[in-house]
Amino acid sequence: MSTPPTRTAPRRPLGALIPALVCFLIVGAASAQQTVTLRADETHTGSLTTGQAHRYALVMDDAQAAIVSLMRGGLGTDREMNYLMTVLDPQGRVCEQVNTADGASFCYFRSREPGVHTIIVRRWNGHPSGTYGLRLLLHDELAESLGGRIDQLLAPFYAPDRPGAAVAAVIQGGTAYKRTFGLASLEYDRPIRDDTPFELASCSKQFTGYALAMLIEQGLVSPEDDIRKHMPDMPDTGQPVTVRHLIHHLSGIYDYEPSLELAGYPRDGDDLLTTDRILRAILAQPGTYFPPGTSHSYSNSGYVLLGELVASVTGLPFGDWVQQHLLRPANMRDAYVRDGSRSVEPGKAMSYQRTTPSDAPTEPIDGYVALPNYLQAVGAANVHASINDMIQWAINSRNGHLGGAKTAARFRQGILPVPQDHDYLYGLATSIHRGLKREFHQGLSLGYRTGFYHYPDADATVIYLANDGEWRTFYLAEKVAEIVLDGTLRPYIDSPAPSMEPPAASNPAPAQSPTSGADSQAETIDAIGTYANAALGVSIRIKLVEGRLEAHSIRFPPVPLKHIEQRTFESDQWSMRTVRFEPVRGTPDRMLITNASDGRSIRFDRIANMAQPTNPERQRISR
Repeated sequence: MSTPPTRTAPRRPLGALIPALVCFLIVGAASAQQTVTLRADETHTGSLTTGQAHRYALVMDDAQAAIVSLMRGGLGTDREMNYLMTVLDPQGRVCEQVNTADGASFCYFRSREPGVHTIIVRRWNGHPSGTYGLRLLLHDELAESLGGRIDQLLAPFYAPDRPGAAVAAVIQGGTAYKRTFGLASLEYDRPIRDDTPFELASCSKQFTGYALAMLIEQGLVSPEDDIRKHMPDMPDTGQPVTVRHLIHHLSGIYDYEPSLELAGYPRDGDDLLTTDRILRAILAQPGTYFPPGTSHSYSNSGYVLLGELVASVTGLPFGDWVQQHLLRPANMRDAYVRDGSRSVEPGKAMSYQRTTPSDAPTEPIDGYVALPNYLQAVGAANVHASINDMIQWAINSRNGHLGGAKTAARFRQGILPVPQDHDYLYGLATSIHRGLKREFHQGLSLGYRTGFYHYPDADATVIYLANDGEWRTFYLAEKVAEIVLDGTLRPYIDSPAPSMEPPAASNPAPAQSPTSGADSQAETIDAIGTYANAALGVSIRIKLVEGRLEAHSIRFPPVPLKHIEQRTFESDQWSMRTVRFEPVRGTPDRMLITNASDGRSIRFDRIANMAQPTNPERQRISR
């Protein structure tokens, strides 16, 4: 049975409950409805299992704004379930939908007409049952001005004593909104200002792309050049990898992150990871993941190589060239390329993450940990810029001021000769957002979350820079864009209310192993051994520990492995999501490790068999 929502605040007279959120708990077709209310200062908890859903009704006048926050685990218990929140307008049409698996734990919506707006909460995936808490963070008249509406959206999520963000909107070449929130440094109580530089992470790729567009228009590089023409140290992959392949992620070159994590350089680690070390990992990879030009797969490695190509063609370090030809001419006074992790960087926003997970932005937070950046992936990341700088970039990267109109036009060329809804340009992706094309990129590194969203048909750009490590940044950025573009977007989903049945899981649990317990035990025993990848310089020992397999290496802590299907195991480590042992001469002679990022496999060959367990040890193996 589903648990009815409970209150965490005393009840009040019915007349004092407006505005209020009314919850109808749907347990089953034959169940009676139970009604509770929720005010802005109250939290209600309930539990859901597979096949159940809760409905809430919020009475809204015309032109009101609301934010409803959903806290997985309710009061901090079970956080393994993900939820889908669907908001219906008075006509039963979907006007907002949020999946907590995508990082947002709240939904923002506004009323277009007076009446009851319905919020449906359903289980999405993860644990088969769990509790949640629901809280009304905002229910007020919609602010009149553009800036007031954006402030109304963002205010519940930032405080002056926490990490924060810098947000801006540019419309037709002018700054329509700009504001900063929170602290750049918790250690020194230094606030974020409009000249505070942030690590842009993958939003840096558009500067690399623009550099290539400029060099191509100058005749120094051709899109069809084999990259070995400019970088002779690149290995021969059997088929040419061209400049165009790298720009549009068509090269098939393996991304460096999974392989370097296996080599002992985690993304959030404390070891210095230089561009040279990254290049060695790229150059050591055997061949490509697919024949160049035949498929599309996002690759940080490709943009690191483009950074090196710029340096090779121009004779200047990538950072120096970008500073001279892009950042200074664009009047980006606070921007720079960080090409050494030990550089002194005055005034920059530091990177943080919460020490305790919480979906409730207004709950007390125990504290934060600092996440220093030891990554030096020049070309793919490492451009730092303030919100003032990015406003200048939004204007000058499109008006022909940098390299002329032809360079600006090339910067926006995609993979295909005919523009498509989903494409990858020179460092920017494209998609359709509520009927409008957008050219955008998002960045994520340590506690940095960055977003750059340009809507060419509306001549509008939204920029979002944050240092608080929150996944909600990308949802907030999208909602800011919808406020800026109000009146030009089509309805969220022009469809009737969804079925009360929960949708299929977005990442369903792996199928149960078809092998018997005895077969599973035998596969566990046969997998024991040491495997190595010579290119990475990494060896991994598969050991039996308390009846289960573990992956051991001097490069990383032990990783427990769980048998899921024939010769295949899984783990909780993203760079080792599945481990498959393949026989060549009867027993497993190689191990294929597949990461959760792009699904690619890295091969490790057996170099030694470890001593086989005794019969009593075999009996203790967990099934």
